[in-house]
Amino acid sequence: MKEYLKKLNSKQLLACKDTEGPSLIIAGAGSGKTRVLTSRIAYLIDECQVPPSNILAITFTNKAAKEMNDRLINLVGEINASHITCKTFHSFCAWFLRREITILKNRKRDFEIIDDDESEALVKECMIKLEMDTKVIKPKPIANSISMIKARIETLNNYSDFYRERIEKIMNLYNDTLIKNNLLDFDDLNLITIEILEKHPDILEKYQDRFRYILVDEFQDSSNIQYDLISILGNKYRNVFIVSDEDQSIYSFRGANIKNIRKFMRDFDGYNEHILDQNYRSTKEILKCANALIKHNKERIEKSLWTDNKDGDSVYLFEYDSDKAEARGVVEEIMKNVKDGNYTYKDYAILYRNNFLSRNFENELISKGVPYRVYSGLSFYKRMEVKDMLGYIRLVIDPNSFHSFRRVINSPKRGIGDTTIKKLEKAYDATHNIQDAINFSDLYQSTRETLNGFMAMILSLKERIEKLTIRDFFTEVYEKTGYKKFISEIEDRDEQLSRKQNIDELLNAISEIESLSSNEETLSEFLQSVSLITDLDMESKDANHVSLITMHSSKGLEYKNVFAVGLEDDIIPGTHSSSQKEFEEERRLLYVCLTRAMEHLFVSCSSSRYKFGSMESSLPSRFLKELDIETKTEKDKNYRSFAQRREPVKTVVGDIKTGERVYHEMYKEGTVLGQIEGFYIIRFDNSNAPKKVIVNHPFLKKLDQ
Repeated sequence: MKEYLKKLNSKQLLACKDTEGPSLIIAGAGSGKTRVLTSRIAYLIDECQVPPSNILAITFTNKAAKEMNDRLINLVGEINASHITCKTFHSFCAWFLRREITILKNRKRDFEIIDDDESEALVKECMIKLEMDTKVIKPKPIANSISMIKARIETLNNYSDFYRERIEKIMNLYNDTLIKNNLLDFDDLNLITIEILEKHPDILEKYQDRFRYILVDEFQDSSNIQYDLISILGNKYRNVFIVSDEDQSIYSFRGANIKNIRKFMRDFDGYNEHILDQNYRSTKEILKCANALIKHNKERIEKSLWTDNKDGDSVYLFEYDSDKAEARGVVEEIMKNVKDGNYTYKDYAILYRNNFLSRNFENELISKGVPYRVYSGLSFYKRMEVKDMLGYIRLVIDPNSFHSFRRVINSPKRGIGDTTIKKLEKAYDATHNIQDAINFSDLYQSTRETLNGFMAMILSLKERIEKLTIRDFFTEVYEKTGYKKFISEIEDRDEQLSRKQNIDELLNAISEIESLSSNEETLSEFLQSVSLITDLDMESKDANHVSLITMHSSKGLEYKNVFAVGLEDDIIPGTHSSSQKEFEEERRLLYVCLTRAMEHLFVSCSSSRYKFGSMESSLPSRFLKELDIETKTEKDKNYRSFAQRREPVKTVVGDIKTGERVYHEMYKEGTVLGQIEGFYIIRFDNSNAPKKVIVNHPFLKKLDQ
């Protein structure tokens, strides 16, 4: 038996050897799913003699794809691994479209991919052209609606007549603008791939025959259109191996559809099911807590994680009087254990539901001199100076990219106004040549000279691509475009240093890429790769700092010690969680948070929190009573069961339950958060703070769910 097979437990081994036909792998948190998936690929190559080129492995982040590819190199060697197609959904579709998109009218292989921010900006431009007031109808929700329609999550029929008519006009102009400028947005990557496969059976069969074995990781995160892609590609040979866990489905706001697992079970009848429930990450006490929570969800395939790891310390709820006291208590606990030599700072993570919750912890960490890093904020490749430099490189590679031209023409400022840009764009739509647009537009002579000088500079840089190293070429672009001078003249020294550091880091990233047949081809590949990076691709550097991270962003990570903080109603579950479906996703989110912990897990809440400009009282999250843990209060430091804490009185008059929707004649609609001493605690939709309403109040009635 191969060495990698010996490392698998009995259930993992069965899943690994189940090579023919559809397979559903229910892989619990910390159960070694990546090891199973990569071992199965190695088994297909070693034992089943499957050519590596017939294998397609799909995951959701570039980080996960890289980790998978690194493991495959170790298992099957670099040559075999290079022939396996191991990509994210978006990068696979981009790869496919570079080869097949020209079968569609007006489509070119050298398309550019725009990110969400650029997509929203383009929607705004379209609205202005259609003479729509962007203050009345905001571009962002329109961009989101277009994305949802393209992703097959919604249709135009989901909207009222007023919005449907406007969204349709904007979307038509938006899509036409993308085509004219040779652009694709993220949703196009999936949508156009599906369109080609559905309309061209010969192309579909070519790729079905190539990818006879398809493996998908984190399948619970797949969207409707991503499910369609896997379904259509795998329909011929049906060797589709999906690894999934309903208990970790937390991305519905990004279009993930938990029902895709059930759709797979229906569409791929005769599938084999394997449940991986042995956890290799956490202690028994941590798993006891997590299992107690998640069993309350109804929409799940039943399983209970277990481990051979040690029992570990009990999990306690730390209840504080205020949010500041909570931050102080957490930081003091970290400092104490680091001082005792038990752990280093990098062994700790503070996890919270929303970004705003990090502020108190940051303040406390700063005041105590504790190093930390917040894993949030603006992605590196979305920072202004990085996008500007990439825009210049794109324009040098393709001097007729109007999208890139518009991005950089005033970075730094060259006195080119919006009116000039609109004239150029109109001329460009007719000529598809920027220089012709400059020549034929009605412009001031000084403006035309500025634009001609700019384009001459771009063309001179294009001639230099193959004459310099990539590093020297980047440096020359940085200097000749005037961008280096622009950065050096920023008055705020901290901002100047930060932007210089980002430019240097971009140069490092470009310098690390492997040279292909030409510098231009190498840079084009680099530009495509960075355009596909999303906020899920978090690169954690091995520095000694405490990690501050949202619960959503923590998925796929693990830490020796985890603090799950701010566990209060209106935070988790949040105020938006009014349906059973939304409550279950919030519960899954907390479950993901808890299962990041390896050795110690601390959960905390506070009885008051500063919100909306004033101190508000808080109720503990209703999920806490499901954890079956004890409480440690700030005042008496005594341990007591959660059931002994202040809880909603259960023997109340009235039939309205926690989580149900109600209507009040004065306050209108709201959600019941709990019951205390004969009162309902209700969060009304039009109010930031919860209100007490006496049970059986004549103005209050329950809404039909």
